Amino acid sequence: MCSSDVCPLVGINRCVARNFGHDSVVCECNSTYCDGVGPVSLPPLGQYSTYLSSMAGSRMEPGQGQVRVNSTGAGLRLTIVPYQKYQRIKGFGGAMTDAAAINILSLSAGAQEQLLRQYFSKEGKDYKLSPSLCCLTIKHLPRRHLI
Repeated sequence: MCSSDVCPLVGINRCVARNFGHDSVVCECNSTYCDGVGPVSLPPLGQYSTYLSSMAGSRMEPGQGQVRVNSTGAGLRLTIVPYQKYQRIKGFGGAMTDAAAINILSLSAGAQEQLLRQYFSKEGKDYKLSPSLCCLTIKHLPRRHLI
């Protein structure tokens, strides 16, 4: 079923929403299931991709829609100038802290595998690892052991 001319994509693991109250909904993952958007690619010519997150529990739910010509002249006008650059994105960063590692190690082996796949696999976020000594907060290992 399509809403607002956007059709959800099938075959994607959907979020199993868990409500913690106070408008706080998270996706629950375990050793056998975790949500994910799957590999991201450019849509076919004349179509667009969407990713929906909402307070109701939708988390990065992918969809596709058809670009339509507005014959009435009313509404939104979008002009794309592909050769004009307005900004440059160097990348996105994150940190794996000792607190995160301690929490990950408290999970079952299967849940650890699912979580790490969500971050570092092609089917997940495809994060890359690179060492950084600028923000070490390792609680249980003196810094001299890392150098």
